Amino acid sequence: MSPARVLVLDPAISDAEIEAVRSAAGSLAGEHVTRGDTWAVMPLLDGQHQVDLDALIALPSVRRLAEVSAPYRLASRELFGEAVGIDVSFSTQGDLDAVGATFGGRSPLCVMAASRWASGGETRFRLLAPLLRDAGCGVFLAGAMTSSEGGDPTGLTADALGRYREIAHDYGVALGVEVQDPGQLATAVGLVDLVQVGSRNMQDFSLLRELGSMDRPVLLRRGAGSTVEEFLLAAEYVLVHGNGKVILCESGIRTFDALRKPRFEINAIPLIKQLSHLPLVADPSQTAPRASAVPSMAKAAIAAGADGLVVEVGTENVYDPEGVAIDIEAMQRLTAELRPIARAVGRTVGSARPEGQTAPTEPETVLHLTDRTLAQTIETITGIPPHLDVADQWKLPAPHAWLSPPLSEDGDVLGRCTGYRMGSVRLSCNISYVDLSRIDPTIGALLENTQLNLGQLFVDPRIEKLAFEFGTDETAGEIDEVFRRCFANELHDLYPYVWRRYHATIDGVVTFIVIEALPVPVWKRLLDLEPLLLSGERGDG
Repeated sequence: MSPARVLVLDPAISDAEIEAVRSAAGSLAGEHVTRGDTWAVMPLLDGQHQVDLDALIALPSVRRLAEVSAPYRLASRELFGEAVGIDVSFSTQGDLDAVGATFGGRSPLCVMAASRWASGGETRFRLLAPLLRDAGCGVFLAGAMTSSEGGDPTGLTADALGRYREIAHDYGVALGVEVQDPGQLATAVGLVDLVQVGSRNMQDFSLLRELGSMDRPVLLRRGAGSTVEEFLLAAEYVLVHGNGKVILCESGIRTFDALRKPRFEINAIPLIKQLSHLPLVADPSQTAPRASAVPSMAKAAIAAGADGLVVEVGTENVYDPEGVAIDIEAMQRLTAELRPIARAVGRTVGSARPEGQTAPTEPETVLHLTDRTLAQTIETITGIPPHLDVADQWKLPAPHAWLSPPLSEDGDVLGRCTGYRMGSVRLSCNISYVDLSRIDPTIGALLENTQLNLGQLFVDPRIEKLAFEFGTDETAGEIDEVFRRCFANELHDLYPYVWRRYHATIDGVVTFIVIEALPVPVWKRLLDLEPLLLSGERGDG
């Protein structure tokens, strides 16, 4: 069989220039011009036609004539000879504004996050969105839309999607939604930045045809019973109808496994990358036997050549019956642990320290970095998100006049003693008092059940920190008494220490009192090692 021919056009080709190309191509001209972010092509029809190809190629808007032997001509890597990136831009009333994330090409690795927990309520999503952005997530997949025929109580309505989009865009995260029939597309295109096709709809050609006519990126999941070629041919069906913004997602294939889940086909990742120029992300959460397996599977996918990940995030042990959702701390650790793997395969995940930020040299200096949370500061210095332990938690009986003001005298106050550590090394000891009468009950319940910590909550820009005080263990007073009670077995590693105390407000109302202390000997050693830590030259210990 002779190879198929495709005209590679100027990406900025105008409608008048397209008509000129059609006129020159005559009966060879394909029905659609397919556009990506940085490219445009027109497939030429097969067969013998009397067309002057030299004159066609000589047109100013034609860059070259490509010959492709694969049956999926527009999805084939032969078309460009390299991987091509796709932007997921923020959509506002049909206009494309800033780019939320880029997948494929030479861009840094990017993560999409799904969360059945956060999709269950806007308060939950508002809480999770800044944490996702902080952990490196560029796109949030909100779930499936309500069927256009109605009767689906679990799907997202247009009103709900509009509110989710506002929250996502407020925190710099693009929004995606799964569509299941062509009747949903008109609504989805007006509300979201990316449209997802689930694995069960991979070969719904009426849906794929309509997706080809719209100008939104498409996340196409591989069907559980589909071969790689069938997967690429499904992507081709979207491409030939005009939409070049297709992101592939390896979600696993059906096997005879006793777990009754699809199996993560890791060997398909390098194969697809060799066959296609389209970006490819991998979803380990769909096939993981449990949440603890997700990070290892994700690392394997990046090592195999994936351009990004789709990860289920939530409060796995409470909400997710399948137990595959990792919590936000695990996602932050995963992002940090992907950096050396990405470097090994010639990619990046992002820098550990924001540009222009000076490294601290003393423990006291670390505490004076008040624009970020302590967890963010530790990750900036070490390149690894710290782990948080809850040492003790208690309810304070009213009245508690010694906390009022700024907290209410008769409201419920939650006291908590926590500490950050890295491995077996204690990095901080923290005390917090939360006025439960002044916060959303959903957030209060998460704090009481230790499913949320203040470091995660304080990335919300609505929370302002103020009234900072600083001191040492010699001036700690009641702070020292709490530390001695909560960390009785670690006192020899705690002293001497430096501390800071501050108030945190929500909408101008003081809701939290926080004390954070750093053991001086530990931090002097850590700051001496800081250049080594950020370069990635860590020891195994």
